[in-house]
This record gives sequence, C-alpha cells and structure tokens, in this order.
Amino acid sequence: MFLIMKNNICDTVVRLLHNGENPWTGYKVGTTNFHNSWGSTEPCFEHFIKELRPQLVIEVGSFLGGSAIHMADMLEESGLENRCIICVDTWLAEEVLWSRPDERKLLKIEHGSPTFYYTFLNNVEFSGHSDTIIPLRMPSLSAGRYLKMKGIRAPFIYIDGSHIQGDVWADLNMYWDLLLPGGVMLIDDFSNEENGIFDGVIKDATTFAAMNDLKLEVWNKKAFIRKP
Repeated sequence: MFLIMKNNICDTVVRLLHNGENPWTGYKVGTTNFHNSWGSTEPCFEHFIKELRPQLVIEVGSFLGGSAIHMADMLEESGLENRCIICVDTWLAEEVLWSRPDERKLLKIEHGSPTFYYTFLNNVEFSGHSDTIIPLRMPSLSAGRYLKMKGIRAPFIYIDGSHIQGDVWADLNMYWDLLLPGGVMLIDDFSNEENGIFDGVIKDATTFAAMNDLKLEVWNKKAFIRKP
C-alpha cells in the first residue's frame, strides 16, 4: 500500500503511473498564464492540508489548474518537502462547459477538440509547481482503477469532476476506496445556485453519505466526508 514514502514521492508516482517518463520532461511552456478562481482558494484547502499534512493528494477534475496550484502552495507553506498532487482529468470538459459561450472559450477548441490541457500545463509551470503536480490524463473511473491497481492511496482527495448525477456517484464510490482511513474527501460545488446545474452533486453526495452511514458536512459551497 502506498502510504508515506521516504523517497521522493513524485518520482515514485511517475515511476508507477508513467513508467518513469516524467510528463514535464522537455516541456516548453507557452505564454498563456491563466487559471480560474472558481472556489480554488477556499479556506477549506488550507485547513485540511494543515490538519492532514498529506504527502499525497488526488484531485479528480483539474481544469486549468487553479485548485491544484493553490494546494501545492499550501503544501509548500506547511513545510512538506516530500509532496505530490495527482491531477486526474481528460481535459476534454463536460457538456456544461461546452454549452456556455464564455466557458467554451476557455476550452480552446481546435479541429473539434479542446486543447486547454496545455493551458493547465502552462499554468502549473508558471506557478513553479511542476515538481509537485503530476497530471494523469484519463477518464476518472479508468484513472481510479489504475491508481488502485498500482496500490496508490491518499489521505486527501478532492472531487471536482463531472457534476452530473450518476457521474458524481461513480466518482465518489471509486475514489472512496482510494481514501486512507482518517482521510478527508472534499467535494466541490455542493450548492443549489447556478440554476440547479449542481443538483447532481448534492443528490449523489447526500445519498452516498446516507447509504454508507457517513457524516456529510458543508463548508461554504463545498462538502466533505471523513473516512473512519
């Protein structure tokens, strides 16, 4: 089981997930330097990182890198020299972002395919955290099975992938198995604002907690569950 590593944890993650080929090797950063602030710097991140002091964080849904970069800042400020954040995303976006003109622009669609993965890479590189943040460009469920296969578990997991009912349920179930006992799962967009587009998050998170006899707590527009 992947718990606390004495060796460089990101090197271990790269070896396990990328066959030792670091995604950052030879990457030439572009000029784009924009990352969203959609709840990416909420106080809950700092609180849980200070409480848990996680060497490893798994983020499901990274978009432009805002929350991953903020968590990397918090890990650094907490004095955790041996640290790593695995960012799971397809970087293809869900239908909500495709259907909204302002958000669609952020996807940088070329020849029918989003290219904002490179915005994410640029933002991470500009932030100075490419030594901490390791992308895993896979669908969330495939990535979860892959992480489980490799024996990777984490004490802090942030769920911010698809917001559609059923998709959220699948992510919660998959990544709950990857959360270490005593760890925290943080769930984004637990909010009835935005004309109901986050209703799936609320319904699935509430049902998941109830069916597993877990306490679901709310912090601003995020929810969290502690694993016994």
